[in-house]
Amino acid sequence: SIVFNSSEPQTANESTVENADEKGASSKGSKGDCETEEEDTDDEFESEEYSESDTDHRRRASGPDNSYSTRFQWLPCEVDISGDEARITSYINNLHPREKGLYKLVEKIIDASIPLWDVTLEPFLTGEALYYYPRVQYYTGRGCAEYDPDPANSPATEGPQQLSDEDDDWYEERRQEWIYETRRLVRPEPGSFKPRPSSSFDLRERYGHRGLQVIVKFANIVLTPEKPKYKGGSWHVEGQLNEHIAATSIYYYSCENITASSLSFRQQVCTMDINEAGHTQEDDHEWLDIIFGCDNYGPGVQDLGGVDTREGRLLTFPNILQHRVQPFELADPTKPGHRKILALFLVDPNIEIISTAHVPCQRKDWWQETIIQEQTMSLDGAGLSRLPIELQSIIFNEVQDFPLDMEEAKSLRLDLMKERTSYVKAQDEAFRENSFSLCEH
Repeated sequence: SIVFNSSEPQTANESTVENADEKGASSKGSKGDCETEEEDTDDEFESEEYSESDTDHRRRASGPDNSYSTRFQWLPCEVDISGDEARITSYINNLHPREKGLYKLVEKIIDASIPLWDVTLEPFLTGEALYYYPRVQYYTGRGCAEYDPDPANSPATEGPQQLSDEDDDWYEERRQEWIYETRRLVRPEPGSFKPRPSSSFDLRERYGHRGLQVIVKFANIVLTPEKPKYKGGSWHVEGQLNEHIAATSIYYYSCENITASSLSFRQQVCTMDINEAGHTQEDDHEWLDIIFGCDNYGPGVQDLGGVDTREGRLLTFPNILQHRVQPFELADPTKPGHRKILALFLVDPNIEIISTAHVPCQRKDWWQETIIQEQTMSLDGAGLSRLPIELQSIIFNEVQDFPLDMEEAKSLRLDLMKERTSYVKAQDEAFRENSFSLCEH
């Protein structure tokens, strides 16, 4: 029942910086940190270096701090949407404010995403009765399965007959085999198309006075002749609960020398109603797989399909769905290739979280550069700018705690990855916790 929205705005300039996002209010990284990342933001947590046993992550999943991190938070920037065009009013984490051209580019993609977010989030934000899409009714009153032909309800004179010297159990088993081989499951036909009622919901109108918070991420997957294949990502939703991510927008701005790929989605389904509906015969479960793509005793999770992720596509979806990047590889294995994306994670507009409006730029090299420039431009020309570079470095290295140097930032990033490894595993377990268990009548 979820609408996936896509648009294809003009392709972005390929010379942009690929790593504007860093993970955490107390973690900062370098421009090289995202060189092999992808829109599947939790892929980085699959490294064996950070793997935990099932016992470890179940234990951590049961703890009170697993869903909400007490150490880290992805930092959004503040976005003013009160005018006709979006305007970023606080810095993008790890993207220097002097990169004005790139900031303008991000603002344009936010502008293109807003009407798609309107459609994506309208059912969840209006506070009115949710609109439910028409469903295929597949309950006949006798059970969930309907067959034509249906040999189970045919006269006893049809089908195999019991031999004079045949045991009753053997005959029943033989007849059941005939029934299963003969019957054909009726696939329900969709009804007539009914367009979704038009909505006047508008993020700009509703939240223009307070603005939006958007977590920005540029990321790449780079393939080479030595590493020509991408194995695909993991099933996940974005962020932890303290990030309050409501929706995602992904812009595929550059794809070169790679095979076609897609972003797949799956959703939780209610197993209770279908478990109670029952069915007509023992072990009569095949309809669950054929019609709904689920398995008896399997998790209450339904694959929704995927969307091609070709260059120039802008895709939005709500953060209640798990998604996974499908595998792809080099089209020409003798040449390098890549996929480059811009991901925007929209924070729930009803909730304000810590953003770059509250946290100063964390990179020590930026701070050091600014101090030197300001003192160089001062009237007397005194201070650090007059010292040799070596002495300047010694002085700045003595500054502790904040801002962060690259070594400390990378160490904190590893801590974040360890924490989110546990969360991603626990969240996936919780997502698949409910299972089908068809009772037999």
